[in-house]
Amino acid sequence: MAKKRFKVNRTIARLNNPKNEHIFQRLGIDITVSPTRAILSLIEAELPGTPFVSLMTLRRAGLEIMEVRVPTDSPIVGKTLSAINLPRSGNIALIIRDKEYIFPTAETQILANDEVYALVNPDGEDALRNALGSTR
Repeated sequence: MAKKRFKVNRTIARLNNPKNEHIFQRLGIDITVSPTRAILSLIEAELPGTPFVSLMTLRRAGLEIMEVRVPTDSPIVGKTLSAINLPRSGNIALIIRDKEYIFPTAETQILANDEVYALVNPDGEDALRNALGSTR
């Protein structure tokens, strides 16, 4: 209605239930905001044993920003990024290790408890989780 009647270029809608996001997209809403999803991400980030958290969805780009804490028993601990079979559907953008920010290269070594931030497409989430030795 805002686009047709009031000639608004972009619309934003708050979602009470994130499961309804597809309905809002079909209605032509440009951006959706879900307090429920945001709170869930914050809670997941603080739970022990939850190493993989979706931080944000970049809908126009078709990407998600994911945070992964590398488990101590992960098979990739001690390996460089070039030695890990990372999926093409994602890209590791940042590693935080002991409050140090690392912009990774092929020779960056992954250590236990590294916080890895990656951009992934929807199909790449599970592939990245498997490559990093993480579980849900």
